[in-house]
Amino acid sequence: MTDITDELGAKGIYTIEVIRDGKNGPEVIDRRVVPNLIVNTGKRQIWRMTSGLSTKSFKFIRIGTSSGATNSGQTNVISPSPAR
Repeated sequence: MTDITDELGAKGIYTIEVIRDGKNGPEVIDRRVVPNLIVNTGKRQIWRMTSGLSTKSFKFIRIGTSSGATNSGQTNVISPSPAR
């Protein structure tokens, strides 16, 4: 039996932009697009939401700074970035 988290194929991507005031409004002066892992518990919740099995949505995400290898079975961030 295949786990739904394997079939879902969800990927995380986040975009970081440095924005400054320009002559005609905000101006992006630098942009980085970075891949990010979505763990199995997150993939399961996405599947539940899209299939109508849950109406509970995400209230937060966590981004880590650890240099350790990522693992889709992790349930917590090893070195979380400080909340702002």
